[in-house]
Amino acid sequence: AEMPKLKQSFKMRWPTLIPLFLLIGVLASGRTPYLAAFAGITGCIIVGLLNPFQRLRWRDLYEAFETGAKYALAVGAAAGTVGIVIGVVTLTGVGFKISYIV
Repeated sequence: AEMPKLKQSFKMRWPTLIPLFLLIGVLASGRTPYLAAFAGITGCIIVGLLNPFQRLRWRDLYEAFETGAKYALAVGAAAGTVGIVIGVVTLTGVGFKISYIV
């Protein structure tokens, strides 16, 4: 398959840059990173639903949220486990004992 010309590709895909500029704009205005992330994700969804060249179907959006939730659960479980281990090491004083031995 041949690569499309840069100008033609940019002409078709420029809306995908909107969420990036939105993210940078919100951060540059001094807002919180959480708000910037929310604005960027919302921009991605809107551009995906409205872009005629790469239209995102509602089913695709649902599947993306479902996959994201599954990965978030795995990351949350790992972070919770690390938090428990750090809490046990801190509360029992094992960390100080190990550092004293070393």
